[in-house]
Amino acid sequence: MASILTSIAPKPTTLLSKFSFFKRSKENFTYAYQFKCIEKVITDVTILQTIPITTQPFLSHQLTMISNDLKPRLITMDQDSISSKLNMIDTILSKRIADYQTEITTILSLPLDEPLSDEQQMIKQLYYRLTFTKHYLKSLEQSIKHGTIPSKNVEKKLSALIDCSLRGTSAERILEHLFLYGTELHQDTLQLAFYALYEPEIQTTATLLPLYPFQRQKKQMKIHTKLASTYLLDKLELNTKTRCVFAWSDPTYTGFKPLPDSFLMPTAELARGRRSFFPDGERVAKFFMETVKDNLQEEENNHTENQENLRNGTYFFIATCFLDWIVCTL
Repeated sequence: MASILTSIAPKPTTLLSKFSFFKRSKENFTYAYQFKCIEKVITDVTILQTIPITTQPFLSHQLTMISNDLKPRLITMDQDSISSKLNMIDTILSKRIADYQTEITTILSLPLDEPLSDEQQMIKQLYYRLTFTKHYLKSLEQSIKHGTIPSKNVEKKLSALIDCSLRGTSAERILEHLFLYGTELHQDTLQLAFYALYEPEIQTTATLLPLYPFQRQKKQMKIHTKLASTYLLDKLELNTKTRCVFAWSDPTYTGFKPLPDSFLMPTAELARGRRSFFPDGERVAKFFMETVKDNLQEEENNHTENQENLRNGTYFFIATCFLDWIVCTL
């Protein structure tokens, strides 16, 4: 019987290969390419978040020029509202981003194995930092409107915030950002501070993703957009991490009961606690992309399982029909 079934089973190169769900090699290549593209994004955002600008003189020079160009403008607007100042900066950053749009689109759409020149690497990092700074200042503006950050604190530190966003590492940005909220923070305030800082990182990464040469672009971007909107709460579990950082930063915390809502913690202590208990906070964009990769791996596993089930079901159906035909002819 086994030899009969083997002889009648269609060969993969004939009947079954005409159906899309049997074309495993092509689909596997697609998934392999997607993984390779995601790894490229992870490498890029890791470099952009952790490598000091001072080690890259030409890039440092370009970003310093942009930062220095903004400072005299802020001085001349000394009597203007913080909203006017932020709008002016947003206009300048938007123009700079538009100037590099064509180049960055070309650079990120290059084949993944093609090495980039030093100038192309510089443009990629410059574009990322300009885009992040734009999103970050928008986040600050929203925080001011909601009353979570005193506008006077932002006005005092605006030049330093711009410089840190353009030229600093993630660790430097986090430290500068936390002190915007005061020298002592409640747990709820710390949570708001983390969201105001990390949402721009996710938005920046999500903005750059469509520029990379993903296959099935429309479907992938829909998945990425949905994940970006809930990542901090559902995947990173930022609320839980905030509670842990706040509690564990208190040297008198015993772990038997939560701290009262009215409890105030020095911002300097919270900054040290963040470095000790939440070091991944310096690489949020990297972990976002790793979650994208995990989701793609799950999709591939489900696709492979469905292919196997369809293939086995087809073989079983053919064998059953053949055996039924034999029985009917007896």
